[in-house]
Amino acid sequence: MDNLQEPITLYYVDDDKDDLDIFEIALQPLTGRVVLFEIGADLLASLEMPHLPAIVFVDLNMSSFTGFQIIQYIRSKERLAKLPIVVLSTSIDFRTKQTCWELGADFCIAKPRQIHELTTALQYAINVDWTLRERSFASFQFVYEKKS
Repeated sequence: MDNLQEPITLYYVDDDKDDLDIFEIALQPLTGRVVLFEIGADLLASLEMPHLPAIVFVDLNMSSFTGFQIIQYIRSKERLAKLPIVVLSTSIDFRTKQTCWELGADFCIAKPRQIHELTTALQYAINVDWTLRERSFASFQFVYEKKS
């Protein structure tokens, strides 16, 4: 991301405290600030405020609101129609990806095992021009490139 730009704000909801901490650590080398939510209802309430984040990252497997419900809610609001939603989850089989796609998520990242891989995926998501990116199922999931 260009250093001359204002830092962007990202939202991430996950009911696993460790995953929230890992997300925050992975974001440190990048430009941006993150607001973390352990409860889906808190994220949804924050989206009613005047200032919206640049991207919402959503875990799928949560107890109060699932990520699927959060995606569906966001897409049901006209004001939030263009807000990029990135799924960040361990459950990324074909059916799950298809469901997220159909509900209106813009991108999907399988939770990596290494923090540097998450940093790479976050950097990719931050650098995407979501206003110009064509939404296609073929480019829906982030693929980690192994360095040799």
